[in-house]
Amino acid sequence: MIATIKENEKIILDLVNRIALHSNRPHMKVIHDHKGILLDLRVDQRDMKTFIGKQGNGIKSLRTIIKMLYKDQRASLIIEEHETKNN
Repeated sequence: MIATIKENEKIILDLVNRIALHSNRPHMKVIHDHKGILLDLRVDQRDMKTFIGKQGNGIKSLRTIIKMLYKDQRASLIIEEHETKNN
């Protein structure tokens, strides 16, 4: 069974939500164009270490999963931090 693009996006977002440690949930924007798919992920600044991991292994693993899900298309991942709101 081949997953649709929407199903792939849901899988990635579910995985990212499980990795995030802080209550400010990650947000993902997906951009489709003639070059392929761009996944723009925004996470809490306190979670950046968790996503990158030691020696970049966390981000490499996430990119590997994305390449497996979008094997017939070019897919790129950008992770940016958004600041925490202090009240």
